[in-house]
Parts: sequence; structure tokens; C-alpha cells
Amino acid sequence: MYFKEGKYHDAIEYCKKSLIICLENLLFDHPFIADCYEFLSIIYRYDGEIAEASKLMEIAIEQRLKEAPANQIKLGYSYLNLGELWADTYHHREALNYYRKAEKIWCQHLPKLDTRFVILYAAIGYVYGHVKSDFIVAGGYLEKALEIEVNLLKTFLKKDSILLGHLYNALGENYCNRGKYMEALTCYEKSSAIYDYYLSPLHIDWFNLFSLIDLCQRELEKYSLSITYHEKALDILLNQKSVSQNKELIGATYGNITAVHVLNGLYRKAINYFEKEINIRSEIISDHSVGFIVTYSNLGNAYLSINDYSTALKYLNMALDISKETLPKYHETLSSLYNNLGILYKEQGKLDQAIEYFQLSLEVQLHCLSPERPSLVSSYNNLACTYASMLNYDKSVKNFEDALAIFHKHEELNNPKRFKRQSNIDIIRR
Repeated sequence: MYFKEGKYHDAIEYCKKSLIICLENLLFDHPFIADCYEFLSIIYRYDGEIAEASKLMEIAIEQRLKEAPANQIKLGYSYLNLGELWADTYHHREALNYYRKAEKIWCQHLPKLDTRFVILYAAIGYVYGHVKSDFIVAGGYLEKALEIEVNLLKTFLKKDSILLGHLYNALGENYCNRGKYMEALTCYEKSSAIYDYYLSPLHIDWFNLFSLIDLCQRELEKYSLSITYHEKALDILLNQKSVSQNKELIGATYGNITAVHVLNGLYRKAINYFEKEINIRSEIISDHSVGFIVTYSNLGNAYLSINDYSTALKYLNMALDISKETLPKYHETLSSLYNNLGILYKEQGKLDQAIEYFQLSLEVQLHCLSPERPSLVSSYNNLACTYASMLNYDKSVKNFEDALAIFHKHEELNNPKRFKRQSNIDIIRR
């Protein structure tokens, strides 16, 4: 009861009492003992105590291995849960290791069409997408999970399920990360139709969906639509029963609204939203934690846009320092930071430093993204323009051509910007 109500400290106390009773009255290998450790681990995870949750899940696994005979299905679940805990802390190798153990066990004891495989493959897809930024492999696992769920629904003569809605959400996000924005929006439409049937208008899952749609609209440069979906997402958060538990999400949403205002050229308005975000986030996390990376990055970008270079450099470097300490070497966030630093140095006329950061940004993108992702256009274009300013026309033309080649492959990007780049190439060649 306390767990469902989000009262995790109370839930932990009662679960500990239950565990003590089990240890005092049951045989050492009784399955209830492992169940207690596992449930206690899950509560700690929801309470944000990842280290304690991991420790308890490892004990739960040790207990399950003592059982005679061991419950292989539950053992697989324990491996899955421990993998998710490793994924929460960006340890993708450890996470995948436990997911593989769960997969191996379940392949031996479960039919191919089983919901547990849907959950497992979605979790593997999450690691490849969110932790390793390998969106192509992630998409493969998400499509595999979706295929199993669709076939299961057909078997039971059902049209859809809430799990199917979540899978369309995840696949839509994956398409967006790969630059396939129209496919992403199609997935979100399917997810929305399912949510309309299963969820109340203020359910927290709507927040997740609206936030994802916003990101897609932002990439398509539809900023008014982006703000609309952000405001819908924020309204859901502010109408939850416990606003205090959602402060981090509220802060992140303020940050996303700020980012759109930056893209739309409303920099002073953006900085005001940054103040709201920082005030909320500072109540719950250290200002040097991973949660401030995007905040500092966007704030630096806002100051860059009003030509306050020293303040911009301060915040971008703060974001970069935290990113290098907490994120993998090839992570999209680092690419964005390198790009913004490149822009800053270019506007200051420090072209060699600008090239260095633009190249770092491109290196990260080429390592973790599809080589045809539309966001690469900006990277190639920045390099091309900077090389042109340095009178290095051969390299400038090469990068303009790389940008134009990607434009040709994406119908949604075939707009006047394409012809501007073609004109740039023609001018330099003369």
C-alpha cells in the first residue's frame, strides 16, 4: 500500500520487518526470503537509492540460487532487475551482462511469445539507445519487442495494450534520435490513441509522450508546436498529487521550454525560465550533478546568443566538466557541447579553436549516430563555414558537399536551406 502511494520510507520499514520475520521463521532457502530482498531492492530503487538497491538485488539472486530447485523464471527477473539498476548508473556492460543471463534462462524455460521477452528486449534497447547511444541496435531490439507484443495480442484476440503504447513511445523516440521524424510522429500517434483508451488525462505517462512529441517538433523547427506540447507536459506535472516528488521533472521541463525559446530567438525570456529551472533543481540535487548538464549547456547557449561570451564560456565549460566525469566518451550531449563551444570561438574569431571543437562534435556524432542523421548537416556546415573563413576552400567545399548529400536523403529537410548551401558551394568554387 505504502509503495503504491509513493511513501517509500514507510514501505521500506514494513518490508524490513517482513524480511526479519522470514529470516527468523523460514528455512534459509525458502523462496519468500529472496522475494523480500528483491521487493526491498525495488523500493530503494524508486526512492533513488541505487547503490543500496543493487546490493539487495545481488543478495536476492544469491538466495534464489540457494533454492532447490531454483525458480528459473524468478531468477531471470532478478537478473533483469539488477541489469536495470546498472543501466540507471550508465554501466552498460554490466547491464547487458545481466540481461543476457535473463535471456539465456528464459529462452530455456519460456515460450518465444511471452510478455517477459517484450520487457527484456525493451530494456536491452534502452541500454543501447540511452546509455550507449547506439540507436540502430537499440531500434532492432525495440522492433523485436514490438513484434512479440503484437503477436501476443493477436493470440489473445486483443487489439492493443498499455505495454504496446509504451513500446510505440520508445520506438518513436528511437526514430527521432535517428532523424526519422515522420516515422517518430506516426509512432506517437499510435501511442496516443492507446493512451486515450487506457489512461486518465493527467496520468504521468502523458507527460512522457508529450515531452517526446515536443523533441520531435523541435527537430522539425516547429517551435510553436514544441512549446504547446511542453506546456501540456508541464500542466500534467503541476497537477500530480505530489508535486514535490516531481520537482526534478518540473525543472527539466522548464529547461526544455527554455531551450525552445533559445531556438526561437527569445533569449531574454529563455534566461528567465533558466532561473526557474535552477531554483527548482537546486532544492533536490547538487549543482555539480549530471542533472545540471543540460541546464548549464542551454544557459551558456542563451548567453552566447546575446554575445555575452565570457558568461557563455563559463556555463558551457561547467556543463562539459560534468559531462566528461559522468557520461561515456561518445555521447550526444558531449557532441552538442563541443558544437556550442565551436560556435563561441568562431564568433570570437578564434578559428583554430572553433575547428577543434567542431571536429570533436562531429567525431562523437559519427561514432554514435547514423551517418545519414539530419543533425550532421549542422556539423558539416559549421566546419565548412569556418574553413571558408580561414580561406581553406578545399576543406570547406568538402564539408558543404557532405551536408548537401544528407539533405538529398531527407524529404522533410528539402527546403530553401538546401539551396543556400548549394549556393555556398558554388561561390567558394569560383
